[in-house]
Amino acid sequence: MASQWPDDAYAAQGEAFQQKALGHGLRQADWNASWAAHVQKVHEQVMRSAKPGGLYAVPAPTVAVPLPLPSPVLAQEREDTHSNQLREALQRDLPSRMWERFFAPSAYLLPIPA
Repeated sequence: MASQWPDDAYAAQGEAFQQKALGHGLRQADWNASWAAHVQKVHEQVMRSAKPGGLYAVPAPTVAVPLPLPSPVLAQEREDTHSNQLREALQRDLPSRMWERFFAPSAYLLPIPA
């Protein structure tokens, strides 16, 4: 059973088992059998905790990986002067990273005024 556990879980459960035994002054005739019973008792809990976001989940990378900028959409070819005016205003008023990531690749197709 414990062979299915994440690496850190086995050591953590061993520490918890030892601390409980020392803290309660437990005496066992067969410590190996006691440990095996503990493993069986906590197996389901450990496996649930190994899922994403759980106690033993692999931590997310701490180094931010820059994402490539998205490609402009094909509809940008159909933009007109009104679209260009909106595009210039957004580029001027938005933070540059926000503009590059979310707004620059978009197409601005405005309804033709009647």
